[in-house]
Amino acid sequence: MDDRDEVPGDERSIPGPAPHAHHHGDPPSVHPDAGRHLWSTVAICGLVTIVALVALWPRGDDTGSDPLVLDADTISAEVVATDEQPCS
Repeated sequence: MDDRDEVPGDERSIPGPAPHAHHHGDPPSVHPDAGRHLWSTVAICGLVTIVALVALWPRGDDTGSDPLVLDADTISAEVVATDEQPCS
């Protein structure tokens, strides 16, 4: 079958010569050291992350401090009514 022949029922078929690609120009120029700089930046970020994890990791038994007050005394309460409203 010739490229110019139409196939019945095929919406992709185009009468005439087959479609062709076109050139969009040269790719943008990138500095030759860009890859090396990118990997250096990734390595530095990874190293900073590891140092921060070690520096900020909790140490020892710190039972005296509870910044979220999760070990506070509970308060008893009773629900006396509810009122459902549609979201606005």
